[in-house]
Amino acid sequence: ISNTPAHSKPVYFRKNAEWYEDNRRLFSVIFKEGLNKTRYQMVRLTDNHLDQMIAVESINLDDGDWIFGCTADQVDIKSQSRMCEKGFSLSNHTRPHPSVSKERRIAYLDLQKIKRHNPSWTHIIFQILPTREAVQLNFDIYNRDRRIIKVDSPIFFSFFEKEALSETLAGSIHYDMIITDFDSLHQALYLNIEPKQCSKKSFHCVATAHVPWAPGHSSVHYFTEMRTQPMSLKLHQSQYQSQSTKNVRIRFVLDPACKYSISLDSSFPDVLGQISRHYSLNLLPYCACILILAVRQQILQLRTDGKCSNLLTAMTTGAKPYYVVTVAKLAQKLSGSDAATPFLLPLLLFTVAWGIIYVMSLVLYAGIAIAGKFAHSVVLRVISFGASGIATKALERLPLAVGVLAIALGSATCGCVSLLIIVVFYSIMLSKMYEDYIDTFVFKTIRKVAKKIIGISSNEEKNDAKKDTVDNSESVLQDNNAENTDNKINKISLNEKFSKQQLSAEQPEQTNDSKSNYNETLPNNSVIKKWLNKAVDVILPGSDITLSEIHFHLTIFLILLFATFLNVPSLLTWSHNFKHSPYLEIDPTFSISMFICVCISVIWQIEAPKSNLLFSSELGYILYALSIGCLIMSKVALYTINYFLASTLILITIHHCMPYFGFKEQIIESNIRSSNTDFESNEDIEDKMLTNKIKVIRTKLQED
Repeated sequence: ISNTPAHSKPVYFRKNAEWYEDNRRLFSVIFKEGLNKTRYQMVRLTDNHLDQMIAVESINLDDGDWIFGCTADQVDIKSQSRMCEKGFSLSNHTRPHPSVSKERRIAYLDLQKIKRHNPSWTHIIFQILPTREAVQLNFDIYNRDRRIIKVDSPIFFSFFEKEALSETLAGSIHYDMIITDFDSLHQALYLNIEPKQCSKKSFHCVATAHVPWAPGHSSVHYFTEMRTQPMSLKLHQSQYQSQSTKNVRIRFVLDPACKYSISLDSSFPDVLGQISRHYSLNLLPYCACILILAVRQQILQLRTDGKCSNLLTAMTTGAKPYYVVTVAKLAQKLSGSDAATPFLLPLLLFTVAWGIIYVMSLVLYAGIAIAGKFAHSVVLRVISFGASGIATKALERLPLAVGVLAIALGSATCGCVSLLIIVVFYSIMLSKMYEDYIDTFVFKTIRKVAKKIIGISSNEEKNDAKKDTVDNSESVLQDNNAENTDNKINKISLNEKFSKQQLSAEQPEQTNDSKSNYNETLPNNSVIKKWLNKAVDVILPGSDITLSEIHFHLTIFLILLFATFLNVPSLLTWSHNFKHSPYLEIDPTFSISMFICVCISVIWQIEAPKSNLLFSSELGYILYALSIGCLIMSKVALYTINYFLASTLILITIHHCMPYFGFKEQIIESNIRSSNTDFESNEDIEDKMLTNKIKVIRTKLQED
């Protein structure tokens, strides 16, 4: 309040008005039937430190200019009360007050300051004009320090209420509460106001939360006889260390008809809601980090065990937060990018992201296992609609052609379009791989069960059973198309030289002792010649689909799917502007999409995964560094996740292409070579040959 009044010109008060002076500090003036005369309510200015502040709430008062300062130098003869002839307006200190019903305004005046700046003033005047409506004024004169409640914020896992004030003063309308240590986004509290000793049934209280470091983020809550739920206190911006002296302030405007108790309580559901609201986007880099760590673990398993486990096992053994989260947290702390981030939040985000990837992998495994064959047939029908059968077979057997098509379409439209094409075709490949694996697995299982039931023990009986099975299949084929069967079988017969080269390439070099054991396990020449002369489609044992391949490709597919999800905004922009131009001129995802498409196409063509590759350990260290960098950089900019995922696929592709550039595979140690998994028995080789034979016959039947 400055020395100059709000109005430079004095305001003369009305004649024949009622003047009343009340010396109480807490009182209310209520006119339920309205007023016939103008009323001036007077509050004396004193030097008493208890009369420091005054809060006045007006209810249903229409006059906008209703507070004045004046010098009471006259006396009303009729009422024998002091009065003022003129005064200066102080109504500029009035502001509208939130209300459920009726018009409310409130004014806060520093009486001591007014007295110092205007020593000639003796009273503060509150004017009530004549009206037929009910009017009420609530007065509260108080010392500022005695109306401030200080309370520490309860911890988020506390299950008990913290009482801030057991009981307010009777007739008081103003209180301020300061909450310390309430300055982080993840915090959430419940504010409870419980009325006590009310003189009437209805009451109206308002609580307003002010956040000093975030202007405009105030919140208001009403407490009435119909609204008794607590006030939820949440922050929209964390306080930085330079602002650590500031605290959240809650201002109460109470109904003088009641006494109240005020308490705070931690709200754990709201804490989870705050974390989900403000930190959910941070799950994206953590999901990408877990996928990178999982594929890293699979690559290391290929080097040590010769096979890779499923994604769930790879996540359990390789995607651990101990070092990754710790190093990323320290790097962010040193850079100052997480000044307001809770200490345990990265661990929580890693756990949630781990669960998300786990559930996604379970859904993918279940989808491929349950609906793989159906989805494969439906998608092929969609692709082959309007195209020839030769084109469909070419797309299915030449993955590189699909990659070229995706890159071409992405260059003409949008980068994310190429990623969508790759995703669709990859899903077809995965379903087909699983279908082939199930065919082999089921046939071998049925054969073993049949052997145990029937009790076939001699090799002659086994050969007779196989021969009967093949003869029966051939007879069915001949019944369907007797004229074309011989020609088709002759066309796909294997070259004996090619088969021997492949068979010798699959067998590792042996020592003199192991060679003798190997010769014992090889099938005799008559068996080999018998199957070389038959119509089979890739009968070599090493060509069968294994679970290791499915696990590896499923992880790569998840990385591709995640990268496509990150680029969906560009796809939406392209689709929105397609009517103007089929090409998205400003496409931030174009280069990333092209790199990913090239890498996936190469991975399809080289029959990944390959075991015992050189530099697997070095690649594991690089991928580990990429996972840490993903957590660090994505805190600043989420778009960098694309670059880390693309870099992961590029490194994996280069690593698997090394044998084609002269970097030979590592030689397996003798103790691993001597295990039962290195060589297949005659029975296993014949089983796989027979399985492939049945596949060829079934394919020919479908084509006919």
